[in-house]
Amino acid sequence: MEQTLGVVTETDGGYQLAFERTFKHPPAKVWRALTDPGELRNWFPAVVDFDVTVGAKLTFAPTDKQRAKFGLTDADAAQGELIAADPPKLLEYTWGEDRLRWQLHDTADGGCRLEFTQTCPERDSAIVQGAGWHVGFEQIEALLDGTTPAYDPFERATELAATYVQAHTP
Repeated sequence: MEQTLGVVTETDGGYQLAFERTFKHPPAKVWRALTDPGELRNWFPAVVDFDVTVGAKLTFAPTDKQRAKFGLTDADAAQGELIAADPPKLLEYTWGEDRLRWQLHDTADGGCRLEFTQTCPERDSAIVQGAGWHVGFEQIEALLDGTTPAYDPFERATELAATYVQAHTP
């Protein structure tokens, strides 16, 4: 399924990357993909155990693939904090300097509409991360559908990065 690109806009003090995705699965199932460590392992760009208690401290460690491909170590882990949680409708947290918000809405057909925003201090970071999240949403869809994407996610994100840069360059 071809998905629309995320949109980067300037905000007070930073940039916001925004996506909207519709899944044929209910919010509770999508919520598990966003918070369950076993499901996150299949698509999320870090190792994190979500404590969905507001104020909980979070650690975003490199995945095994990132360790092998980029030589990342535990020293590359980032810290964050859970800002808001209303299972299975809202998840918001910080990841380093960024703020991520996942909002899930029921759809009339029993599925779910996801609104995702990431607020970053730098425009270039928001643009490049757009490619990564784009691939992440493709992987979530495959996970929920019980399929496996036929591509390497790092290669796919690299390919999409040029598209994101071109789409967001004035």
